[in-house]
Amino acid sequence: MLKKLRVVAARLVCLALVLICGINSAQANRIYTNIGDLEAFLDGVMTTQLEQHRIPGAVIAVVHNDEILFAKGYGYANLEREEKVTVNTLFRVGSISKLFVWTAVMQLYQEGLLALDEDINTYLDFSIPDTLWDGSAAEPITMQHLMSHTAGFEDQNLGLFVLAEKDLQPLGEYLENAIPARIFPPGQISAYSNYGSSLAAYIVERISGMPFLEYVEEYIFTPLGMKNSTFRQPVPEQLAKQLSAGYRSVDGIYRLGDFELCQSYPAGSLSASGLDMAKFMSAHLSEETNGQYILNPETKMLMHSQSFSHHPELPGMAHGFIEMKRNGHRLISHTGDTLLFHSGLYLLPDEHLGIFVSFNGANASTASDYVFKAFMNRYFADETTVAMPSTDLMERAAQVSGSFHLSRSNYTETEAIFRLLNPIKIAVDQDGCLVARVGTSTNRYIPTDSGVFRSLDGGSSMYPVTDGTGKVIQYYTDSPGVLLRTPWYATTEFALLLGGVSLLVFLGTIIRWALLLVKRQTRRITFTRPAVFVVTLLTLAQIGFYVLLFTLVGNLHPVYGIPMVALEPTPAL
Repeated sequence: MLKKLRVVAARLVCLALVLICGINSAQANRIYTNIGDLEAFLDGVMTTQLEQHRIPGAVIAVVHNDEILFAKGYGYANLEREEKVTVNTLFRVGSISKLFVWTAVMQLYQEGLLALDEDINTYLDFSIPDTLWDGSAAEPITMQHLMSHTAGFEDQNLGLFVLAEKDLQPLGEYLENAIPARIFPPGQISAYSNYGSSLAAYIVERISGMPFLEYVEEYIFTPLGMKNSTFRQPVPEQLAKQLSAGYRSVDGIYRLGDFELCQSYPAGSLSASGLDMAKFMSAHLSEETNGQYILNPETKMLMHSQSFSHHPELPGMAHGFIEMKRNGHRLISHTGDTLLFHSGLYLLPDEHLGIFVSFNGANASTASDYVFKAFMNRYFADETTVAMPSTDLMERAAQVSGSFHLSRSNYTETEAIFRLLNPIKIAVDQDGCLVARVGTSTNRYIPTDSGVFRSLDGGSSMYPVTDGTGKVIQYYTDSPGVLLRTPWYATTEFALLLGGVSLLVFLGTIIRWALLLVKRQTRRITFTRPAVFVVTLLTLAQIGFYVLLFTLVGNLHPVYGIPMVALEPTPAL
């Protein structure tokens, strides 16, 4: 009898342990709802980022459905006035502004006032050309193409920001005068476009009959109670005291920057508080916010669904949101960067969970991504195994390696020089990993059975597209962009080789003629030929050109198009 009781007791203990483990497992997947744990974790992560990158201040907000789980400011919004960041401090969120453009577009679609597959020229008071840059005919661009960044426009950075308010043009006037060349047929190659996003905002203007910023104020900000948000530049007087300043840390000293005026304003001029961005996320994650809908459930589901992807295993584009896959979970997101602010907004639709984070320092370019990855690794740990490097890849090194450039580039104007000076180098290392280098940034990838390359940290993927010989001509990525193989004649190495050889020829000619001149002078023979004069001038001109080119390119700001010294901010601390 005693033995049976022991067996029963043992079984009961085992059952209890199983139940406890099950409960703990369920809690582990949703531990972010433990506010104490969430705050302690985020306090550590955010503080570390501020210290590591020398950033004055930041804000973060985490929402679940229509509940704000956590919102907090860190550090300083203004060092001169010693003002600390609060949840009501306005940050410049950069390209996260585009999510308001796409939300407005979907509102008009919801009302039957706009078709996603209609030629956008139908809605404009000027025409987008119907030919590509090479003169070939092209299919019409639709709103669907704009939302997925597959319209095929070349990139334009120069003039994206201006130095004075008086330099800002009306949106329609700017868009009509700055139509970029159409490089790719629509719907085929993703190439992120600020112009395309602002064009969509102008269509909202045309259909609604009101300026885009006013439309957003009436149909998005007001219904959601976003009282501390604006697209206006500079911000209205009643919000100016709540606006965070932006800083750069140079040699350990904080330098105050000016308010950044964005010409393509719907694509990047939004100033918003962390609390307001929490309300915006909740509007996309829950069916109802503050008793009002900004999108009905069906429209919201469509907006969050995939609209384009280069490959079935690669994240692509939703309708304006950028898809991501992290630790086995699908996300829709958008990051935003100005010269002085860096932000990120990440939604997990299946979890009804959203995270927004923003930093007010130029050095914070990697901070928002780090915070997001840390959050995912803590609360949604990845249990998948990582593939191993491949010896087969080393045998194909010549076919997969080379110099590439991003589809989001300029091809027809002067700023195309920046594409030449910023190559993307891809090679295979001794461990059998595919290594992609962009400037000082390096990422290592390993192949999978499906042919997709996944980064070692699990944060990104690429898929190689080959020609008939097996040589990689493109790499599809999991962002709105494709890596295109650079022709040999357009590589940095060839440009330097050609310039160096021609310079040596000129210099060699001058040296040879100088020796002949000395020799003839010793014989008292006059040596004067027009060719000597011409070649000498050409040599000096070429040397001067190289010096001028590298001086200008090295100091020319890629957004303002003026010398960097003109933008040198004043020291703050």
